[in-house]
Amino acid sequence: MRRLIAHFGGWVLLLTCVVLAGYVIIWPGTSVLGVDLGGLTASAAESALAESLCWDSKQVLFTGDGRETTVLLGAELGVTPDLKATVKGCMRPIWGAFANRQKPLRLTVDRERLSERIGRLASFFEVPVRDAEFQIDPYDRVEVIPHVVGKSLDTSYVEDLFSVEGYTDAVPETVVLQFHDTEPRVRTEELQAFLPLEIISNYTTYYATSKTDRAHNISVAASSMAKLVIWPGETFSFNQTVGPRTPERGYRKAPVIVGERLEDDYGGGVCQVSTTAYVAMLQAGFVVTERYCHGLPVDYVPLGLDATVAWDYLDLKMTNPGPAPCILRARTSHGSLTVDVFGKKIPGVRIEVESRVIREIPAEPVPASDPAGVPQSPEPGEDPGQSPAPGLRPGYLVETLRRYIRNGVIEKVERLNTSSYPPEKP
Repeated sequence: MRRLIAHFGGWVLLLTCVVLAGYVIIWPGTSVLGVDLGGLTASAAESALAESLCWDSKQVLFTGDGRETTVLLGAELGVTPDLKATVKGCMRPIWGAFANRQKPLRLTVDRERLSERIGRLASFFEVPVRDAEFQIDPYDRVEVIPHVVGKSLDTSYVEDLFSVEGYTDAVPETVVLQFHDTEPRVRTEELQAFLPLEIISNYTTYYATSKTDRAHNISVAASSMAKLVIWPGETFSFNQTVGPRTPERGYRKAPVIVGERLEDDYGGGVCQVSTTAYVAMLQAGFVVTERYCHGLPVDYVPLGLDATVAWDYLDLKMTNPGPAPCILRARTSHGSLTVDVFGKKIPGVRIEVESRVIREIPAEPVPASDPAGVPQSPEPGEDPGQSPAPGLRPGYLVETLRRYIRNGVIEKVERLNTSSYPPEKP
């Protein structure tokens, strides 16, 4: 009996050693990513894998939409091999010696680093969406800048790709990226359908460059209308386009007309820009939606053709009545301000704008007195105690008309508005 027990114990010990051998020496034929680890101890297998993988210099090529960049797997993506876990996965008992011989490379992922790097990849490959837009070339020809379909990286695809625990075949050397498309609101073909567009009206006023602050304000306001598209049926608002006239937005103090007097305030001179735009748009057939005259006549346009503005309560608004968009272009040069309107020209049709004084209002008389302030006797026929107001400007009531002329024949006449300018007070 003792011999039988001893014999049986020997076999148990031998079997135990055979079973445990797979946890000391890796069974022959076992490999990870093509690296043969058979017959190696755990530490030797880790060294063999580290030498073969050369992980510190291993890169992945990301490519997509005609661009590409390489990224280090470990230092930049935060994806590194867990050699201990990989080798441990290669250790197995005798009954698994000939199954699943190709073992995966186990990875650890620094989620924060991976997320940060994917964000940088997204910025590198991103294509911002861009609407098609009109462009005016140096020869005043209107062209269309084509739209661009926006492309944003599918970051979840990349993150899922590198967040798995292991690869049975190979770590990817090239990743073809996937993108989400963002369609533009305005496409190239939509704008091209309106071409050709050409100058249908323009108007020029002049200012003194020696009045530097006023000239500066005119330039700043005009820059807001360097290329402004007004779509069919859309109403142009000068205040919304130009914005508040504040020092933070570059405006300086210069004389402005407030009621019937001049005061220094930020944005003095801006009314010359609104006035020039007003006349140019009248000549282009725009509908007057809102417009106000000054409390005093201005010297850069005829009476009745001015358009005063004041932030947030006096505005110039004009509506495009045509079937095609119009483009406003304001430009300054050496004391001249010009507003051009590009649109669809109607063959044989021109528009004329005229203002005419329909009533002159005399200035109020002043009490008669000598230079010392002593009242004088009235001349025969004069009202006692009053005398004419020498040198004082009379007031005016002015009517503005617009004529549509087709092939030399007046087709339509519009009475646009009546402007009132009070006489100068003594």
